[in-house]
Amino acid sequence: MLIPRQYARDALSGPLLDFRQMQDQMPKLGLRSPEMYLKESLVRRGVPVKQQGPDFMPITDGRCESGNFFCVVRSEKDCRPTHTTERWPSCKFTYLQSHIKQERKRMTALGVVQ
Repeated sequence: MLIPRQYARDALSGPLLDFRQMQDQMPKLGLRSPEMYLKESLVRRGVPVKQQGPDFMPITDGRCESGNFFCVVRSEKDCRPTHTTERWPSCKFTYLQSHIKQERKRMTALGVVQ
């Protein structure tokens, strides 16, 4: 996110200040991801939002799987520049899937679930 100085306060503190107020409205507004929430908060505070394609800033969301293997998250979760598709493998799990799997193992080990 690139932020002109005159919008910095609203862009950086606004989402946190708006969260409690908007928390109950998020499902009604169709906000299903942090990016959608951020955009809504910025728009509500009068911060101009201009979406760009993934090649505008050629970075992507990468993860370390199993401690020594790096991958990029699937394109359904995060946009990615065209040059990353051939160089890096896609992650097998999203963070949420991985977290759920780890939590299920932990709960099973504790005898809470089978």
